[in-house]
Amino acid sequence: MPGVLLFGGGGRVGLHIAGELLRRGHHVALVDILPHSLLQQRAARTYNDARLAAIGGVGSISLYADVNVLDRAIVCLLYT
Repeated sequence: MPGVLLFGGGGRVGLHIAGELLRRGHHVALVDILPHSLLQQRAARTYNDARLAAIGGVGSISLYADVNVLDRAIVCLLYT
């Protein structure tokens, strides 16, 4: 399955989108300005919920915390 780079992935809407993508088997890269510990906690909860709701397998997740989306150099690195 293709991967999705999800900016604002630690927020309410981002986590709902991430959960649905995980249930469909996608790899989701969550990017947010939140501290790593908080993003990790929210991502773990979302991943567990997706795993419980998935009929088949579930996708994978990776985290990029403390990322300012206005920093072009960092955002370009995430796309490569």
